[in-house]
This record gives sequence, structure tokens and C-alpha cells, in this order.
Amino acid sequence: MKRTALHVAFILLAACGGQPDTQAVATSAVTSFDCNASGQRLTCAAPAKPHKRFVCHATGSQCDPYVKLEVSTHSSHTPGVPHRRGGTADQAPGASGADIGAGPGLDCECNERICEGACTGAPGGATCDDGDACTGDGACQGDTCEPGAPRCTAGTPVDACTVENGTCDSGTGACGTDPLPAGTTCGPDLVCNGNGSCIDVVRVVLNEVESSGGTPGDWVELFNAGTNPADVSGWRFLDNDPTHTAFVIPAGTVIPAAGFLVLDEAGFGFGLGAADSAQLFDASNAPVDSFSWTAHAPTTYGRCPDGGGAFRITTSATKGTANNCTVAVKLNEVESSGGTPGDWVELFNAGPIAVDVGGWTFKDADDTHAYVIPAGTTLAAGGYLVLDESSFGFGLGAADSARLFDAGGAAIDAFAWTTHAPITYGRCPNGSGAFAPTASSTKDAANSCTGDPPTADPWPGRNTVATVDGTGVFGGNLSGLFYEPAAPNVLWAVRNGPSTLYRLVFDGTAWAPEVGGGWDAGKTLRYPGGTGSPDAEDVTRAEPGSSAIYVATERDNDNGNISRPSILRFDGNQTGGELIATHEWNLASDLPVVGANLGLEAITWIPDSFLVAHSFFDAAAGRAYDPSLYPGHGTGLVFVGLEATGGIFAYALDHVGGGFTRIATIASGDPSSKAVTFDRDTGYLWAHCGVPCGNQTAVLAIDTTLGSPTFGRFVVLRRFARASTMPDLANEGIAIAPDAQCAGGFKDYFWADDGETGGHSLRRDSIPCGSFLP
Repeated sequence: MKRTALHVAFILLAACGGQPDTQAVATSAVTSFDCNASGQRLTCAAPAKPHKRFVCHATGSQCDPYVKLEVSTHSSHTPGVPHRRGGTADQAPGASGADIGAGPGLDCECNERICEGACTGAPGGATCDDGDACTGDGACQGDTCEPGAPRCTAGTPVDACTVENGTCDSGTGACGTDPLPAGTTCGPDLVCNGNGSCIDVVRVVLNEVESSGGTPGDWVELFNAGTNPADVSGWRFLDNDPTHTAFVIPAGTVIPAAGFLVLDEAGFGFGLGAADSAQLFDASNAPVDSFSWTAHAPTTYGRCPDGGGAFRITTSATKGTANNCTVAVKLNEVESSGGTPGDWVELFNAGPIAVDVGGWTFKDADDTHAYVIPAGTTLAAGGYLVLDESSFGFGLGAADSARLFDAGGAAIDAFAWTTHAPITYGRCPNGSGAFAPTASSTKDAANSCTGDPPTADPWPGRNTVATVDGTGVFGGNLSGLFYEPAAPNVLWAVRNGPSTLYRLVFDGTAWAPEVGGGWDAGKTLRYPGGTGSPDAEDVTRAEPGSSAIYVATERDNDNGNISRPSILRFDGNQTGGELIATHEWNLASDLPVVGANLGLEAITWIPDSFLVAHSFFDAAAGRAYDPSLYPGHGTGLVFVGLEATGGIFAYALDHVGGGFTRIATIASGDPSSKAVTFDRDTGYLWAHCGVPCGNQTAVLAIDTTLGSPTFGRFVVLRRFARASTMPDLANEGIAIAPDAQCAGGFKDYFWADDGETGGHSLRRDSIPCGSFLP
């Protein structure tokens, strides 16, 4: 312990048999003295007699080192001067330590003053200058401490996620700490984890809900809106029925940042009702998110934007991908050559909810021509809005455009033309297809697309449908067919999962995989480079003798939530159990945006010789098709069907540079496209709609009537209902035998059943040979 002058004074007084004179302190001008303030001096009263002064005479005695004398101002007792060599100097009453060289100095009665020094953290009653590091500096009262505030105060922040708990190590002075509770905010998008660390907020939310039967049933989609991967192992999902057992997300499930996780009805084990809720809980069963609804959505309910917006009815279901919250208002029909009462444009809301179009702007090709739609104008779901020339104040020219912008000036839709339409230009199919000349003007109503038949005629075949494969040969998912006349005849077939190409031959009883050459169980299909598992939906061949095989695919089954609408080319002569694509043409940039499982479903190949002979119209060039315009495309065009819209698109595929050109957009009139096949003997393009329209099939042909507004274009000749001897199956592939194999005026017609109903995937009937349609 550090000794001060005060402590020395107490020892000496005890040795001389005396007591310290505390009264002198009491009569001093101040009663305390800071040992560290060397310049401090007391103010002491002067003697009553004139020409006198007080002096503290240094006696040299240990017991009474100074005595107070009243002396003449001329006396030899002079402060600061000793009476003998090496002796102690006299001092003035109230002298500071500096006056005598060290120590606490003297009070007004010439006693050594009480030193009130630093009291560093000592507990109450301890000796001054104890040196304990666990509390702050206090006050030294006499010889005892009045401690200051403790240094380790409970609740004092150490960092964003740690505080002092009030404990202290007296040896080191280190403060004890405790972590703040988990969930305490420690920065933007940051929380404490309960162990003293500041981490990213786990921001997993319900993002989209399908309650009315999706693919393959009801489902909910989770989205990680955080910046780090989120481990959702053990999290629970439940609807609003407490009798349902909550679905527990499997261990090891991690959602990447900005990633999606879909929970399917097949996994959670209960359906979602028209009035229901989706509830999400973390692994401790604490609520994370919930959403309730009172009626099924026409599409789905989804957050707009993903992860943070409010739930609303989406424009389309986007299972496992970013929500489609786009505005579905489109330009739908254009009259540019004088209508009733003048030019006009028609808008159509193809979405499931009403849209406020007040403040939107319509323009033609001239930016100075701008019409603002009046405030408060609402376009109902499935509704039409006509803008007349008398309102927008300018006419539309023979070579002009129609452009639509929202209230913020963002482009919504546009259509340009180079000549007046014979009647009008309209989207075919209505609201979704590409613009084409219409069959009649339908202002403020659904478009009349050329060739649309009002009803389906009875099936034209013999109507004796039979299964023509063994039981359970394919295991389901057989999705596309192509008939190749050969020796023996071959029925090419693709399976969408796992991705497989089959070479089938007829054994006299049934069509079965060819034995040998690696074809026994079919060949696995891969993308160029040997990667992935293409979702193979349909197959076609090119010219006889060519080894080229073309397959329409929707997505990579290894990444099934991402749309990848591609045409793949394979070499049928490649050996081994796998076929690696030689080319891929990904058409996503050219096709309408659709869901991952609603892309390319159908494909067929049509030779240039046929197209040229029938004056096929090339929409890209604006004239009759000329194959020489498309070097590297081969000897024909590939026609593909889009499942989501029923539209058929013709492409010239550049086999050298890898590009493609859309030559035509064909309105099948169907809501969906499951298969297409070209009959090279009749020139008929058969388009199969599948389950969405009760397995109806449309037959199209090129219009060769000179002067017709659809001259050179494929139009629907007839629509046929399914054969009455065949149930409404999940048929996704069709194929037709050639006229050369006719028997009794009929030839074989095949279907591929994706559902393998009753254990069979292949069925056959027969249709008339030749051009039997007027």
C-alpha cells in the first residue's frame, strides 16, 4: 500500500505520545488538500499587532517539527530560510508542499495538513490509494475511502451484441460480459445470434401460393430475401386446420440468397382450400410468416415484388421462379384504314385482375402524337378498351405503329405495320398471340382469327383405338412420336423424364424398343457437352436418309424451375447408351415468357420444297419464303408448338452460326399445344391440343387462294374431336404413317399417353389416306 505524508504524521504522533491537532484543520480556510496539487496554499489570518507576522519555526524535533511564532517583520525567522546549515527551513502558515520541497505542506497552525489523496476503486472503509481496479476513482475522507462508481457496470455496451454483466476480475480489472438476446437488432438487416455475434437477418418468407390445383397439386413457395443462405431445417408449414399435422422441412434444407423453395401437396400431405391460410414457423415453432385468403386465386397469390411486397393475384403462376407481377394489358387490335367512325386501337387486359390505366399514353410512330387516357379509367380482367381517332386526335397511316406507355412513361406494348390490313390487325389467339390480319373486325370484342372453327367435327378415323405396346414398357412420361417409314418401319419416341430417346419397331404384336445398338432401353439424352437432362417433349426427323433428329425441350430436369425452351439436334448414328446434342437453339429470347413447364411441347419438320411450292409467306422477310435468305439452315424449317399459348412458330435454324430466325407465327386456335406433326403426303399440319381441350386436334394447311388475306399462310381447315373409343388421356405425342402404307384407304395414326394409363403408353387408330379435307 502507498504511504502518504499523512500516514507518516500519524506514526510520529503516536511515538511522541501525542494526538494530531485536528482543530487546526478545522480552523483553516479549507479542510482538504489534494496531494497532487503542489501549488495549493491556504489563506491564513495575520497577527492583530502591526509590524508582526506569523512564522512556522522549524525546531528540528520529530515530535514538534514546527511551532507557530509571532515575530517582527524584521526577525531572522524568515519563511524558506533555515537557521543552520543543512537544517529545515522556516515556513509561512498555510504553505503548500512546493514551499518545503515535498509533502503535503502546512496548515494555518503550522501542523502538517491532512492529505486527501486518490481513492482508486477501494471499497468503503479501506485505506486510501488501495489500487483496486474494479471501480472508478472515489474520494479519500481522512484515511478512509468513499469509492467511486464501479468500472464494470451491468448493461454497459461492449459492442453491438455484448454488454457488461457487472462482474469484475480484481486482479486484471477485466469486466465480465453477457451476449444480448438472439434477435436484437445490431445494424441494417443484422441481428444478434444470442452468442455475441452480429449476423444477417434470416428473411425467409412465404412468396407464392397455389390453392386450386397446380402441377402436380397445391403448393407454396418460400423465398430467401436475405443476403446469405438460410438453413430452414426443421421449419414447419401448416394451413389453418389444426387437425392437420404440420409439415417439417427436412434436415439439411438450405435456401440460397434470393433463392426459392417449393413445398408440394404430395410432400406436406394436405390440400389448401378456397378459404384457407399458409403458416410458416421456424425450428423452435416461432411464427415466421403467414398469409390468408378467402377464395381461390384465378392464377396464384404472390408477393409483388418477390420477398417484400404485399400478396396479390399474380399474372401467371411461376412455381419456383420470380413472381409474374407484370401488367397484362396489351394492344389487341388495330384499325388503320378508316373504321367506324375512324381509326382505332383496342386494348385488352389478359390478366386476372383489373388494371387502372388512367394516365397511360397512346402514341403512333410520331412522338408528337400523344393521347393520355383519362384518369380513373379501369380495364377489367378479360375486358376491352377502345381508343377512337376522335379521342386521340390523329389518324394511323399505312406504314405506322401503335405504342402504349404506362403513367410513368414505361413502354408496355407496341405493334408496327408496313401496309394497311385487309380488315384489321389483331392478336391471334385473342389477347396472347402475335398480330396477324383478322377474318373480321371485332371492335371491343374477341378477335376473329382466320380459320377459327366454332366446333369440333367427329373423329375422321375408323374409331377403333387399341393399345399397341406391352404393359409397363416405358414407366410413364412418353411424350413425343415420329413415324419413319423404313425397313423395318421405326416409331421414334421420347420420354421427358428421365430424358430418353427410343427407337421402336413392330414385332407383329406390339411396338417395342429395338434390340441391339444400345437401343434396348432407349438412349439417354444430354445437352451439348454431355451435361444435364433435357425435358424431352417431342421428336421429329428431317429428310429421309438424314441422321438428324430434332427434339423439343422445355427445361433441364436437373434445374427444373428454370424455363429453357430449346430445340436440340442429335445425330441418330451416334453409338453408345447416350446421345449428346450437336446443337442447341434456345428460343427463350424470341418466345413469350412462360413457366418452366409450359414451354416447347411440340415439334415437326417441313421441307423447303413443299413450302416454296405452296408460296409459304415469310413474315421476317415480308414476302414469299426464299430458302436462300437463310444460309446454313439445311433443307427445311422446324415448326414448334408452345404449350402455354397454343401458338405454333416456324424457325430457320442456322446450323453453322447457331442463330435462328422466326419465319412465321401460326394461330392454331387452341389454348395449348401438346404435339404437332406434318403429313408430307397431304401437306396437312396436325396440331394436337391434348387435355386442355379434350384431346381435340386441328388440321391446318397453307392457303393457296390468290387474293386471300391469308394467302401463303397456314390456316385451320378443320378441328376434330378425339376418337370416341379412346378416353380423354394425357396424350402428348402424335405420329402418322405415310400414304404408301395405306390399307383399305386408311393409314395408321398413333398417340403417346404421358400418363401410361392402364400400363400402356401407345395407342393406334387409322385415318383416311390422301387429302380428304376440302
